[in-house]
Amino acid sequence: DYFTKRLFIRSLENSISSQFSFLFFIRNKNSDILIFFSLAFILYFLLKGEISISTNSFLSNVVAENRILLIPPKSKLVIQAQKDSSFILCSFKEQLSLCNSYSFTNLIPYCNKSNSEFSSLPITSHMYLFLQEIDYYLKEGMLCPHFFELKKKELFFLFRIFYQKEDLATFFISLIGKDIDFKRFVIENYQNVKSVDE
Repeated sequence: DYFTKRLFIRSLENSISSQFSFLFFIRNKNSDILIFFSLAFILYFLLKGEISISTNSFLSNVVAENRILLIPPKSKLVIQAQKDSSFILCSFKEQLSLCNSYSFTNLIPYCNKSNSEFSSLPITSHMYLFLQEIDYYLKEGMLCPHFFELKKKELFFLFRIFYQKEDLATFFISLIGKDIDFKRFVIENYQNVKSVDE
């Protein structure tokens, strides 16, 4: 209902503006519309159902269940449930890495600059088990931000281990940033120069 939606949106806004960000779970009834603005990167895990999603860059993309979407910061997000749907959201800042030894800049050689299509990833069996665990903790009322920060690191380990680098590069291209060609050039040639001027 309206109150539930407003409570969800207010909680989401509070989590993103706080020191720690949370994971959230909500259900959409068929034809329900949810509108909010993202202040950080948001991972959207569609567990069940089907939605139509529009952002600043893409309009009315239909997404079926078991897909992951990445919403960039400062995006207006309009989600309409085509079927009864359930999903989990995870907000995060840019400084996260896929793991301690592999940052997002390591994906630059795999980026395709010309690829501007709406991108999503499948929820693999390993990711699904992780999300089921998160769903359980949220339903039990466990909202400790420190705990969920640890689970968020686990989440990015799963991305690192169970997804192809090319797929991750396409999916996270808005996080990797603009000027991909320049960043790729720096990475490929930094060992061949002796100073910043070169």
